Amino acid sequence: MSTNTTYFRFPGGKLSLNHESVQMLAEDLKSPTANLHLICQMLAEGTKDDFGLLIQGSARLGIKTEIGHRLDNCVRRLCGGRVVQNLITGGGPGLMEVSNRAAKEVGTLSWGVGITLRGEQEMTHFEFQDRHINAGSLEPRLLVMGSLTDAVIFARPGIGTMYELMWWLQRCQFSENAFNNPYPWNPRVSIGFEMRPRLVCVGSSYDHVMRMLDQMANSYGTIKSEDRTLLNVVKTYEEAGDLIRQHRIKWDARRSQRSLSA
Repeated sequence: MSTNTTYFRFPGGKLSLNHESVQMLAEDLKSPTANLHLICQMLAEGTKDDFGLLIQGSARLGIKTEIGHRLDNCVRRLCGGRVVQNLITGGGPGLMEVSNRAAKEVGTLSWGVGITLRGEQEMTHFEFQDRHINAGSLEPRLLVMGSLTDAVIFARPGIGTMYELMWWLQRCQFSENAFNNPYPWNPRVSIGFEMRPRLVCVGSSYDHVMRMLDQMANSYGTIKSEDRTLLNVVKTYEEAGDLIRQHRIKWDARRSQRSLSA
């Protein structure tokens, strides 16, 4: 792998993720010999002191839809209120573009972690992203997103969003056990419920997911009852914003504890 970590460090070891260094990491990611875990570790290290919110949702619903308008308001409130320092999306159009635009317009760092899709180079949504990484394919994209993210809001879904939701559920399930943790290289994964990424689903589109988890926990016995609490389903974006703010308070407390013990 060609990444030279000295490119991104100031005296004293502080890691900088400015536009240039992120683009260099993105180029390294395209290499067949890329060390994906090292790249993700660098992204996590460079952003670990900044609260990252990931928005997942359909690429087919834009700002002119009711869902898009409500999501836009939610992102603006969270970012404008400085609850969120990094706003991350899948780098595409639709609800992703809505979120990136809202974050950028209120002065929050706007990230897009995309994949290679036909015609994507012709789209205009990249202008709303301060940092863009083309992860190439789905699995690397999820790992890159995970290295930046402390909480997730799932908006109106498509198939891709549902796939990503299952990935996040398993990630949070694994994070409870230090000896069964497939992400030890990511400093964002820590032991303790309050530091797992907060997963918040908005709207009745996700009611069936909660029914499925209830059945798995209570009827089938295929998951633990506490796994049911990994996911929060709310009716409105106002409720989602409240949960993100609550998680930010816990996140700040844990960060302070880490600083004192360092």
